[in-house]
Amino acid sequence: MTQRTTTLNTKRMLGASLRAAMATKPLDKVTVSELVAATGVNRKTFYYHFVDIPDLLVWVLDDEAIRHVDDLRDQQNLAGSIDFTLRYVDENQTFLRNALDALGRERLRALLYGDIRRIVDGMIDARRAGSAAPDEGYLDLVAEFCTEGIAGQLVDRILRRSLVDRSNLRDLLVRLLDRTITAALG
Repeated sequence: MTQRTTTLNTKRMLGASLRAAMATKPLDKVTVSELVAATGVNRKTFYYHFVDIPDLLVWVLDDEAIRHVDDLRDQQNLAGSIDFTLRYVDENQTFLRNALDALGRERLRALLYGDIRRIVDGMIDARRAGSAAPDEGYLDLVAEFCTEGIAGQLVDRILRRSLVDRSNLRDLLVRLLDRTITAALG
């Protein structure tokens, strides 16, 4: 096993331990001692990889986002990508709510932003192929607007269970993105 694989496995073990702890208590009640005891690594190993527990939390969210985006590559359409993202939020409510409490709305929104932006940019690129597209600055503004809206919806869904069921919200977001991007390219 390479050093890189070992490092990634150690980080993921600590991340899984953090996830398990956050299922029952807020981040500020989780200790390094309990994380290292649950994983069998020592404190030095924890601090070799992470500055503190919030640093581990950000790494977990980034790592899951990377794996999430890799899974999204298998989705052939926007509706599938949005549904996949909404399902992730719904299935990880407690963890994400605790992360939101620990990091704040703006920091969590920023973590979600990059993945959502890739979805929106992909949709714009697919739609503009072969068409006379408006200038890049305008398309960047459209992508920013759409991304901010979806990120806001996801954070709102984490804060309180949305009154809109997942399939309805997916359909509304797809329709909104489709119409916005079509109008921007038209």
